[in-house]
Formats: sequence, C-alpha cells, structure tokens
Amino acid sequence: MKKRFFVLLSFIFMMSIVLFACNPIKLSPLPNREATVYGNGGSAVVKDNYIYFANSYVDFSTIGINDNRYDAKSPQVIYGIYRAPLNKFGRVNVTDGRPEKVELVSYNIGGYAYSGLYICGDYLYYSTPYSTVDESGTVTSGRVRFERVRLDGTERTIVYSCANYSSDCAYDIVYVGDTTYICIKNGDGSLVVVKCRGNNIYRYTISDSITSFAVFEQREIKYGETLSDFYTYVYYSTKDSNDKYNLYRKKLDNSGDEELILGLQSSEISVVSVKNEKVYYTLDSRLYGAYAYGNFISKRYSSVPAKNGGSDASSITSYLVLDDNNVDVGIIGVYYDGSSYSMKVFSNAVSDLDISSSSAITLLGTLDGEVYYQVSGDQNLYVINLTYRIQGSNVSVTASSPRSIISSFQTSGDHAKSKFDFDKDRVFTYAQVDDVSTGKYLTMYMINNPYRDEEDNIKGQYVGVLSSADDALVYPDEE
Repeated sequence: MKKRFFVLLSFIFMMSIVLFACNPIKLSPLPNREATVYGNGGSAVVKDNYIYFANSYVDFSTIGINDNRYDAKSPQVIYGIYRAPLNKFGRVNVTDGRPEKVELVSYNIGGYAYSGLYICGDYLYYSTPYSTVDESGTVTSGRVRFERVRLDGTERTIVYSCANYSSDCAYDIVYVGDTTYICIKNGDGSLVVVKCRGNNIYRYTISDSITSFAVFEQREIKYGETLSDFYTYVYYSTKDSNDKYNLYRKKLDNSGDEELILGLQSSEISVVSVKNEKVYYTLDSRLYGAYAYGNFISKRYSSVPAKNGGSDASSITSYLVLDDNNVDVGIIGVYYDGSSYSMKVFSNAVSDLDISSSSAITLLGTLDGEVYYQVSGDQNLYVINLTYRIQGSNVSVTASSPRSIISSFQTSGDHAKSKFDFDKDRVFTYAQVDDVSTGKYLTMYMINNPYRDEEDNIKGQYVGVLSSADDALVYPDEE
C-alpha cells in the first residue's frame, strides 16, 4: 500500500508561537501535572480541580468566511472554550446566579457537531469549524481544523486543517507516553496522523484509502501510565481493487510494517472500537473482537445481526462494547424481536437485563459499568449500573433498576450524540438556561449526590458565561 510521509518542521511550530505571541490569555494557577484526566473526547474534560469546556453550541454550517476568528472581538467567542474551578464536591461555585471564576481559554469555537476536547500532557487539543472561499466567490462551509493550546491559554497553534469534513469523516486522539497522536479519516478516505511531541509536530499518511478506523478508547489518562503495546497502533479497514475488505493495524508513530489482521473478506469490515486489548469490528453485521496471541484470533459475540441504528426484526438495533477494569465482559445490546425492544448483554452467553420497551431504546454511552440510554418518545435520560460475575471464561451480568437522570434531556436531531457527554461523576448536555434564553449552554448534572427539583428530577447547572442577549438571566443559586 502506497504511503506518503510529510514532516511539519519544528521551525514552523516556532513561527506559530511568534504569530500568536500577542495572545493576551495567560491563566493561573494550573492543574496539577500529575492529576488524572477525566472525560477526554467530549464537550468537557476535567483535570485536577478544573473543568475545561465548550461553553455553547453552534450550527457549524452558519460559520462565515470571517467568523470563528482568534480574536477577543469575534462574535463567536460565546461558543469558545472556557475553564472554571471545581469545589471539593466537584461542582462549580455560583454567586448571585453566576458561575464563579470562569476564564476564557481559546477564542475559537469548541461546541459544534464534531467537537471534542482532549487534555494530553500540558496541552488542550480540540477541533473547530471554519469556512473558505475560492476565486469564484463560492463559500465552502463544514471545514474542520485541529488546534492545541497550553492549559494556561498560551501558545495556541493550528496543527492540521481538513479540506472537507462530513459525516463520512472521523477523528480521535490518543496519548502515548509523552506524545499525542491525532488520527483523522479525511473526506478522500485517507488516514492521516498528526504526531505532537513537545515543540515538534509531524504529519504523515498511514493509508491513502480506508473505510473505517479506531484507536484506543482513552477517556481517562493517568499520569505516568504505560499503555499496553496493543494500544500503540491505529486499526483500520480498507477495500481493495477486487472489492475485498481487509483489516490492518500500523504503529501510531508510523514505524514498522503494516500488519494484516483479517483479509480478503467479501463482506464489509467496519472497525468499531479498541479496548480490552481487542479491536472490535463488524463483519456480515456480526460483531467480533480480535486479540493478538501469536496470530490474531477473533471471537464472535452474537449470531444476531448488530445494526447499531437499524430497525430490522431479530437484530441488535443499538450496542456498546463493555469493559470492567480492562476485562472483556462482552457487549450490551438492544434486541428487537419485531414488536418490542429488550436490553441484553452478549458474551459467552446471553444475559437478559429485564429492561424492555415497545418504543426504540438507544444506548448513548458506557463507563465503568454505568450505561446511559434513552427511550423513543421519552425525554428522560436513564442510567443502569451493571454488576458482573466472572467465573473463568463465563460472564453473567445483572443490572439495577433504571432511574431517571434528567427529565428534559433531548438528543434528537442531527449530530445528537455531540450534545451529550459524561465522565465518572457528571453528565453534560447543551440546554437553555431559561425558557426565554436564546442559546444552548453547557449544563452539568452530577451523577452522585445531585441537586433535585421539587418533582425529584435532577437539576443541572450551566457552568460558563452567557451571551449579551441572555446576560440578564441568572440561574437559581444552588444550596
């Protein structure tokens, strides 16, 4: 497979620092360097006693040529990236209805359809939208670039720009040792990796044409943690000139040879996730997990087709890969029998969780045994807590009764999941602060020991700043 290698020399990076040397942002104090990072990849990420977050949500298709400027006077600053200190309860303090000590980290837009914030080492990495115009005056929106900024708001740098970004594209970021890897599937199908180590930034193409990819699912980063060798690769599928599908992996740093995991399949291979020292993929609509033991060995999790978005009878219509302290405990799926939806765990055996509905159930996310989901036509967000019992190669699972988290939570519409985020302690969504507010602001709901309203629904707290149109609004002080 032909590969191209590009190096973005470090002197270009130094020129970027000079270019933005007038940056007025300089925050203090900083999070403890050795603190664990929680919630990478979503609308908010926590390190030590600070939360870094995308303040408000914008439709990226409305971004014009001169919009989203790195400028304090930009009208899009309200959609920028901010931070706030957390108190000992993990919440943002509020005074007179306003979150305290909220500080701007980057003027650029952070909350939009393809947003994602990652803290890796001393830097915050994020994507942000922009538009371009050609010589004929035609405006192209939907472009995405990747930037980084130090946690104190200095040294903002553009590290990569995508020519055209759509739902066919994808990206993820993984931190290995002291190096950050930004993996991007472009609109032309190429798989590009941007390697950031200190002041040096490199770009190279792993493959000219892929159909899907995944890297280690790294929502948390522990200081000094050494990752398994399995997680130092990017895993991707291709379709060759004979319409055969192949599954490969390649070192994130582009060293060594491309390794074939599974080849010459007539049906499409789609890479789903990398966790539990396995790469999960679908083939013939069945989910498999491949692990390295000499040669690669694949395990099939269910004979039932897994559509993850389909609505065919006798199929799994929504699913997530589970883990328990990096132990593979199978997948949680929603099985549709043609008339009702039921939740099950598929491993060596099938465990029925006794959760069913006549309306479609959609799984939103899972972490450490917690599973979030919604039911069609119901505005509640639900969570269940899974309990695993592992005996040899057998896994049995039970679940607590579901409980309502947020009574007004909505993920319907385009790019729905980009409006939902969570970490081990909190759930985030974009919501109106008041019935008369004009914007959608990041709102945080505590999972444990939450505030509740008079109807016993969990009450959220917007954590940032409001636009000038909404600056007369205040959120009720929390007790």
